[in-house]
Amino acid sequence: MSNSVLIIGAGVEKTEGLNMPLANELIPELVKFTENQGKQISECLRGKLPNMRFSFRSLIKDGIESILYSDVDGNDKLAKKLKELSINRETLRIKLLYNISTKLSNIKRGNYIDEETIEIIRELFTEEELIDITDNNLLDLKYFTFTDAFKKMLVRLLEESIGLKTKSNDSNDEMLYNLLINEFLDFEKLLVDTFIGFYTKKKSDIKKYIYISWILWSYLSWKELTIDININEIPFYSKIPKKWNVITFNYTSFLKKCHENSIYFHGSCDEYIRLDNRNTLPIEQSQFKDIDDILDFLEQNINFDFEKEIYFIPSIIPPLKLKPVISTQFLDKWYKGKTIINKSDRIIIVGYSFSSADEHINDILRENKNKQVIIVNPSFKRIIPSIENIYRVNEYNFTEFNLSGKRALKADNIIIIDAYANEIYLSELELIG
Repeated sequence: MSNSVLIIGAGVEKTEGLNMPLANELIPELVKFTENQGKQISECLRGKLPNMRFSFRSLIKDGIESILYSDVDGNDKLAKKLKELSINRETLRIKLLYNISTKLSNIKRGNYIDEETIEIIRELFTEEELIDITDNNLLDLKYFTFTDAFKKMLVRLLEESIGLKTKSNDSNDEMLYNLLINEFLDFEKLLVDTFIGFYTKKKSDIKKYIYISWILWSYLSWKELTIDININEIPFYSKIPKKWNVITFNYTSFLKKCHENSIYFHGSCDEYIRLDNRNTLPIEQSQFKDIDDILDFLEQNINFDFEKEIYFIPSIIPPLKLKPVISTQFLDKWYKGKTIINKSDRIIIVGYSFSSADEHINDILRENKNKQVIIVNPSFKRIIPSIENIYRVNEYNFTEFNLSGKRALKADNIIIIDAYANEIYLSELELIG
C-alpha cells in the first residue's frame, strides 16, 4: 500500500470558489481592505501602535525611491530584465521604463569619479587638504529632486501593477507588472524586512510588522467569512483522500475543516503568540460572524508594552530562509513534517512555487529526491529552474506527454502536470506509474 504525502502551496487557494490572493496580489487587496471593510481595524491597530508611520500606499513611494536612488548596478539589472521582456514584443510601457532606467544609469555612471581624476586630486593636494573622496561620486544624488512629471510616470506604472489604476490588457504588460511587483512591491519581502526588527530591537520596524501581520490576519479571517460554502464542497480540499498526510504553507482554515491529518508548516490564523514568553494562544475562528467580531477580538485581546517588550503577533511565519522559532510548537511541526515526508513513498506537490525563501522545505525535498514526485502547477515554466536545482535534473531531460488531457513532463521519477489544482483528480495521481 503506497504512502502519499500532499504538499500544498498558495496556488491551491486561487482555485475558483475560494479565490484567495497570491502573495503578489496581497498589497492591492490590503490597500482596499484598510480603506474600506477593514478601516476600523486599521484605526484600532494604529491606536495601539503610537507613532507607527506606515501605510500600504506608502509602498508606492518606497518603490519609486528604489528605482530613482538605487546604484548603477540596480538600474542596469532592471534595464536588463526589461530588455528580456521586450524580446517577444516591446510595449510602450516597457519601452518607457527601459528608457528611464537606461538614462538613470547614464546619469549615475557619469557622476562617478574615475581613478585618473582621483590620482590628479591626490597629486595636487596634501593629505591634510584632501576631503574624503572614498565615495567616488561628484554629486550626492540623494539630495537631488526629480521632476514631478517623471515621478508621476513611475507612480502610474506602479499603481497599475497592483491594480490601483486600470491595467493594460496586453500580456507583455502583465509580465511588466509582475516584474515591478517582484522588484519593488514584494509583500513577502516587506514581512521579512520588518520582522528583522525583533532581532535588531528597532521599534519602528517592530510596530510595522505587528501592524502588517495583524492586518494580514484580519484580511484572511474576513475573506474566509465571505466564502459561504459547505465543508463537503470546498474546492480541492474536500477531495483530498483521508488516508493522505498533508502539509500546507497556507494560513486559512479550509484544509483543517476537511482533513484532520494536516500540518500548517508556516502557522495558521487560529493561533497567536506572545513573543516574550513564546506562549501560543488559541483564536476561536468559529466565533467570528462578521468584520465587527474580528475588530472586537483585536480590541479586547491584542495589547502591547513596548518598554517591557511584550508583543502579540499572529502565529504566522514570515518567508525567511532561516526560519525564526517564534514558538516551540513550530519545531514540533517542522520535525513532524520532515518525518512524514521521509516516510512517504510518493510526494505530491500542488500550487507550490518552490520559493528560495522556503529552503527549509526545499532541503527536505532534496533529501527525498529519489522518491516518486508529482508536481501540479499551471506555471511550470517558472518553477523549472527551482526543480532543476532541487532534484538535479536538467530541463532537457524532460519528455512531454499527455495525461488525462493535460500537458505533462516526465524525467526519471519526476512528473510535472501543467494544470490548476481544481483540474485534477487527486485520487488518480496514486495510479500514475
